[in-house]
Amino acid sequence: MTLEALICHLGDSAEADLNGEVLSAARFMIREVTGEEPRALSGKDAFAIVKAKTDKGWDGVRDYLSETGFNSQ
Repeated sequence: MTLEALICHLGDSAEADLNGEVLSAARFMIREVTGEEPRALSGKDAFAIVKAKTDKGWDGVRDYLSETGFNSQ
């Protein structure tokens, strides 16, 4: 394995781990707010939900979910 291949592999692995953690955290937040498991969750929505929680707390998550119609999916 070349150094370049190792760097690419480590980058891909770190990205996959981060995406998994963010999706898991967003699913938890959705369950806490709505009481239901989300049917489908994109990475974009997951990052937006985590950002809303970071910026504005639980109210930010509620606002994001209601603004995007996520509760009705």
